[in-house]
Amino acid sequence: MRTFALALSLAVLATPMAEAAKAIRGRVRGGKGYVIVGTSVSGRGVSQTLGAAEKFALRFPGTSGRGATLQLLAPSGRYFGPVVLRQKGSTAFLALSGNPANLGQIVLHDGWAAPVRAVPKKAVDRSRTTNVGADGAPSGAGRLGVVATTAAALRASAAIGDDPHSPGADPDGDGIVNAYDADDDGDLILDNEDPDNSADHGGVFSTLFVTLNNSLNANVGTVTRSAIDASVHDNMNLIFFFDQRELEGKTIQSADVDCHTLSYCAPHVGTGELTGVSESSPDLPRGPWVNYDPNGDGFPNLEPITRSDGTFYVASIRPLATTAEIAPGDAFDVLFTTPTEVVRLPRSLPPYFVTSPAVITYDVGAGPQAMSYPVASDGPGTNSHPIVMTSEQIGLTLYRPQRTAITGAEPGDWTDMGHLHWGIPLNVNNHEVACAGYYSGLSSTLTAVSGGSPDFALQLFPVQDTADDG
Repeated sequence: MRTFALALSLAVLATPMAEAAKAIRGRVRGGKGYVIVGTSVSGRGVSQTLGAAEKFALRFPGTSGRGATLQLLAPSGRYFGPVVLRQKGSTAFLALSGNPANLGQIVLHDGWAAPVRAVPKKAVDRSRTTNVGADGAPSGAGRLGVVATTAAALRASAAIGDDPHSPGADPDGDGIVNAYDADDDGDLILDNEDPDNSADHGGVFSTLFVTLNNSLNANVGTVTRSAIDASVHDNMNLIFFFDQRELEGKTIQSADVDCHTLSYCAPHVGTGELTGVSESSPDLPRGPWVNYDPNGDGFPNLEPITRSDGTFYVASIRPLATTAEIAPGDAFDVLFTTPTEVVRLPRSLPPYFVTSPAVITYDVGAGPQAMSYPVASDGPGTNSHPIVMTSEQIGLTLYRPQRTAITGAEPGDWTDMGHLHWGIPLNVNNHEVACAGYYSGLSSTLTAVSGGSPDFALQLFPVQDTADDG
């Protein structure tokens, strides 16, 4: 970026040399097609795709290189792992000091990487530490950061003073910065289920809308990978949702998403279809998301939506992908264009629903009635055969939905999802009506918020499950 006019021509001519001197350089062996991301403590990123020479030179603007870490994305577009700069026993250093450095040859390991020779001490921020195993791997490597942390690690992170909610921070000290960590604080509650993440300003989340006769659940009947793939392909929606607080005090002109090589949203070739949200403009085009590029920069855009509580940047898409093509750890960069710069914010896809809840029994007053699976197209609870209430109450017993088990952190193929919010919103004249305050007879793991919550989402889904995943 050049911000000076010709009147300062000597300064302008000197700028490229000064920028080059600040570069973090290196070569990743076997790294062709990988993306190396420099993530600052504030969460901003700089990145470079490695070519045939496997070399990189990252330049951090201003002082943002101080405390920044280096992260790698695999050629598939999925998060690979962090770069460990130095190690001493069970303690490693992943953060940069802000000084220029040549890291030399970097070797890929299983979910992490490290230089052949330790980086010079002057290039490392020694105030930020990470626990590593005997093989040098950070504790969160190869498992999306889903690992229990220690009280000492949390205290050490807090002492540094980093914002624990910043995408570039690593509050649990597992080596995976929040942008790619599925469990930022190491409490083994995934971030998209964890109320401790309530300060976040948005992110990436998913929905899975299925009718009862098309529902799947690992606790009823036989669920195959192919059946789940078909359901995810046909019924999953992916929502990007960010608000203007991402760049507090700056004028945002546009917002885009760089999906790198992900098959469903890679520039120009992604298969995902733009569907919009309820507040979307009627002029929002439908069809391939990659074609929605009003600012002409080659990346699919987020739609700006202004409400009474601010401006939001949103895209809802159907990825039209199977579980092999869309998976937790898929990496995105959200690009915000301001009058003076393009700000790149790394993000990743959290674990998502691959099945839906299953109704075990329902009771409308005549006693519990068992639901038989698979539910026929005209079975009870379907559009053609709704369950008719004979009183003002209905009782339901349900199985939790599942997500894909996290490789390296959890056994098996599927895992029940705990810590979810539950509710039964009513549709009255095309308006959602909440039933907060009317739930009773709850299981021991369920607690209900009061009907007076100011958060409408909590009014719609006021019952909190306290059970862990598994």
